[in-house]
Amino acid sequence: MLSGLPGVGKDTYLHQNLTGLPAISLDDIREELGVSPEKSQAQVIAVAKQRAIELLRKQQPFVWNATNLTTMIRKKQVSLFSAYGATTRVIYLETDWEEQLRRNAERTRAVPQAVIRHMLDRLVPPLPSEAQDIEWHCV
Repeated sequence: MLSGLPGVGKDTYLHQNLTGLPAISLDDIREELGVSPEKSQAQVIAVAKQRAIELLRKQQPFVWNATNLTTMIRKKQVSLFSAYGATTRVIYLETDWEEQLRRNAERTRAVPQAVIRHMLDRLVPPLPSEAQDIEWHCV
């Protein structure tokens, strides 16, 4: 499971370090379904969860690629994964504020700075007790 604010490099990390693994990306699903990030995410989450269940049933490792900013959100995913006997590694990414804003601005799906500030207020970095393995990367 990847975790971090928009623009910190989750997609880049995925492509550089986790190649070959299927990825469930909430951003990609939003785009597929034509759902704005400002609208209800219920349909996006339902599709992502169903895709995860399909992979979990096959015991296929995969990457859950979303911001996963709070303990509560990560706990929901870890509980789902655990219900199917999977272990979870959380990879938390962060960078300095200026670099994060620069990267976000270069994205095709840039997130407004005010939204990122709101997300930053809610951010709770993962604790070692949340999953079987926690990695922190300053990129």
